[in-house]
Amino acid sequence: KGKCKIVSKKFKLALATLLIAALLISQSAVAFAYTTFNNHVLNGGVGNYGYNNRYYYITSSAGGYSSLITSAMNDWIYTTSRLGITTPISFLRTYTQSSSVMDIYAGYYIPQDRGVVGYTTFWIYGTRVDPMASNWGWGKIRLNQPNYDWLSAYDKQGTAAHEMGHVMGLNENNSNPGSVMCQLAYGRYVNSAQADDCNGINYLY
Repeated sequence: KGKCKIVSKKFKLALATLLIAALLISQSAVAFAYTTFNNHVLNGGVGNYGYNNRYYYITSSAGGYSSLITSAMNDWIYTTSRLGITTPISFLRTYTQSSSVMDIYAGYYIPQDRGVVGYTTFWIYGTRVDPMASNWGWGKIRLNQPNYDWLSAYDKQGTAAHEMGHVMGLNENNSNPGSVMCQLAYGRYVNSAQADDCNGINYLY
């Protein structure tokens, strides 16, 4: 009888431990449904919604995609009515490249068989930096036309939005195809910033 009580107590303790662990994992999944570059950020932030702006610049090489790029950025900015989440993101298009912290190019950068539709590099002035190791001052987005041009307009916009998220500090989120920070190859089915993406921005800034 005494042994049965001991086993019962141990079982209850183990069960309680498992339940607590499951709860913590569940809460963690909800709270951190985004990924970052080791919490590194864009120096100077992403704006101050309604007060201060940051700027993006569409180079002549990407001019043919201007409307898609603008729509992608607008979906990052105007999330309050669409998603019920407000972020500090406040970007405007500039025609003066020197004032931009997000430059967008298009070209034939990587062979088609590599499957790359776009990529972002991170810079402080003229020096390229590793976003996992430090903050950055601006980002250069390259839309890789050998693959980008084969996408639907929907996915072209989604790819632009995805790369913008990188400049603002979000890393790939390939476990969640309902996040714009998921890569197309992992099943992304959205083309605009979603709640998890906005929560990531609010966490960083």
